Amino acid sequence: MSDFKIGQRVRISPVDAPANQPFPEHEGKEGAITGTEAIGFMGRKINVPVITLDDGTILKGYECWWEPV
Repeated sequence: MSDFKIGQRVRISPVDAPANQPFPEHEGKEGAITGTEAIGFMGRKINVPVITLDDGTILKGYECWWEPV
């Protein structure tokens, strides 16, 4: 997902095989996009969301599957 806004509420999505969820312990948890981080991807810089879950866990958008609430 590339369209996101700081403050947007999100949920960590469950993922069916053959894909996987790198952090299955967070499936179904909710939080908010609290920032962005620029990363290198295929020779260019892209911005990914920084997600702070309601329990205080911080994940980067490329570390998990997520969806808007």
